[in-house]
Amino acid sequence: MKLLPVTLLMFVLGLTACEGGEERHVHYYSGPELYGFNMIDSYDVDTEIDHTTPLALHPYEYEGLFDLSWDVESRRDYFVEVSINDRPVWNDSFVVGSDLCGVGLACASLGTFVCRYTSDFYMGCGQSVDEADFNLISVYELIDDLPQRVFLNLRVCDTAGAGCETNSLDVWLY
Repeated sequence: MKLLPVTLLMFVLGLTACEGGEERHVHYYSGPELYGFNMIDSYDVDTEIDHTTPLALHPYEYEGLFDLSWDVESRRDYFVEVSINDRPVWNDSFVVGSDLCGVGLACASLGTFVCRYTSDFYMGCGQSVDEADFNLISVYELIDDLPQRVFLNLRVCDTAGAGCETNSLDVWLY
């Protein structure tokens, strides 16, 4: 009988020692994670395959149409926006397309936009050619001379304000 209290005490101390050595990691959701942002340009350069050839947009190739795609991991619905700027930053850029994405929506974790660049320096993006044309806005303010180096920026943001991630592609306009 004297052995039972000693055994019980050792058992309790053993459990305490096991629990005391573990660290708790709490993972906070900070918004959608952007894993990839790719483009197929006017000359069929696909950044998912070719990471070195400079990207170029020409209004007379494929009627100015080009494709953008992204890969996002998100616990909730998210907003996706595409902008163009003379720098690889979101501030002061021109938004040329946006959409709400998530499970059961037109874009989920993988999304695509068709975009158009016109000879009079308009650009728009959307889920279809009609939507891209509807979203056309002037980007003339960014053009000094052709060819002109610009940046296409993609931003994904949580719908509840948990956070955003952005990525940019370096592109030449002709």
